[in-house]
Amino acid sequence: MTLRCAVAVCVLGLAGCVATPQRLADVPPLLSVSETSALQNWDLWTATGRLAVKSAQDGFNAHFEWRQTGVDSELLVEGPFGAGRSVVRISPDHIRVEAGTSPPTDFLAPFTGVEATLTERLGFAVPLRALSYWLRGVPDPNLGVDSGAPGAFVQTQWQVLVDERAAAAVDVVGLPRKLTLTQGNARIRVIVDHWTGRRP
Repeated sequence: MTLRCAVAVCVLGLAGCVATPQRLADVPPLLSVSETSALQNWDLWTATGRLAVKSAQDGFNAHFEWRQTGVDSELLVEGPFGAGRSVVRISPDHIRVEAGTSPPTDFLAPFTGVEATLTERLGFAVPLRALSYWLRGVPDPNLGVDSGAPGAFVQTQWQVLVDERAAAAVDVVGLPRKLTLTQGNARIRVIVDHWTGRRP
């Protein structure tokens, strides 16, 4: 997997193709305020699964593992048959992308140039700090939020739609099993195969 793909995952880091429209009855129920808050405050967990990313320029499929430890995130990504292992590390003051044998790419707070770099390489950019919340199927509490399609919300012009929620994984209610992130021609579809973590 190239550095471009790793950054895309980090930007996204999650699965894209064409989404099939859902009937209203198929849309998962919205979370309560207390359930949303519990997921936003859950800060010790791991999610493993598959993702597909598609933009107007390119697309790829990969396996991923996201590890959240407090405010620090680590995203491991590898292509089919273990090809192109990449690691993205995100902390409040540092983002590092390691892809194959290429030299690591580092961004320091306030991360000047991150969005421009991602847009140049991918054609779009996603707020990296928000990704850990979106993967949990909830808005980033540090950003403004708008309503989207039924069962979805919009932040920074990205729509986050939870297509399916898991059944009380690790005793945490409402964790996504499938979700889709969409902005213009960019779409990221995620399937989470396994959640682990300490109950919040």
